[in-house]
Amino acid sequence: MRRPSDLSCVAEGYNLITDYLGVPRNEAKNAAGTVVEILGYEIDTQLMQTRLSSVNQAKLLALLEISLRCGSLYFLQAQKLAGHLAWSAQIVRLGRSYSRSLWVFMADWPLIDKQRPRRLNSELRSDLTV
Repeated sequence: MRRPSDLSCVAEGYNLITDYLGVPRNEAKNAAGTVVEILGYEIDTQLMQTRLSSVNQAKLLALLEISLRCGSLYFLQAQKLAGHLAWSAQIVRLGRSYSRSLWVFMADWPLIDKQRPRRLNSELRSDLTV
C-alpha cells in the first residue's frame, strides 16, 4: 500500500514530465484514492465495486420522471432515454425499467411521423415507473 508521501512524489513526477513534454493537464480529471470516477462510473477499489455516480443517478431519474410526467415522447427523446438506460445497464441491473417495451415503442414509430410526439402506452409507462 502506498503512503500519501509516495503519491505526492508520483504526482510531482507526472507534473514535471507533462510540463517538460508540453502536454496540457486537466486538473479536474486528476484523482487519487480508492474511489475514482471514470466515464461517469465510480470505481471503488476497496469494496471492488463499480456503480453509477450520484450525479448520473440523479440525471437518469430526472430523465425518467420527465418522460413519465409529460406522458409523450419525441423520437429523439425516446432514443436518448434508451441510450441512457443502455449505458447505465452496464453497471446497474435495471429490471423492468430496461425492457423491450421502449425498443418496441421506437420500432413501431411511423416513418413519416418522426417529428411528432407519441403518447406512452401503458406497458411502457409501467416499465419506466421507478
